[in-house]
Amino acid sequence: MTLLWIFAGLLGVAVFAQAYQRLKIAAMRRNGLYPAAGQATIDDVRRFAATGHTAWAIRCYREIHPVGLKEAHAAIAKLADQ
Repeated sequence: MTLLWIFAGLLGVAVFAQAYQRLKIAAMRRNGLYPAAGQATIDDVRRFAATGHTAWAIRCYREIHPVGLKEAHAAIAKLADQ
């Protein structure tokens, strides 16, 4: 029974974290800081990478290109080096 409660708690935390990220992206889109869904460009990726927002750059990169997290991270690191 204890394992069930632990699992339920972890699941609740995961759901909360996902909802928080969605709300944060929605707020950034309203403020013009994050591109609209399906409208991300490589310039957005470069802007996020240049300002140190690597996670947002990776997210935008993955919207543009159908790659995995590892490939996107490597591409962002390459962009940051340029």
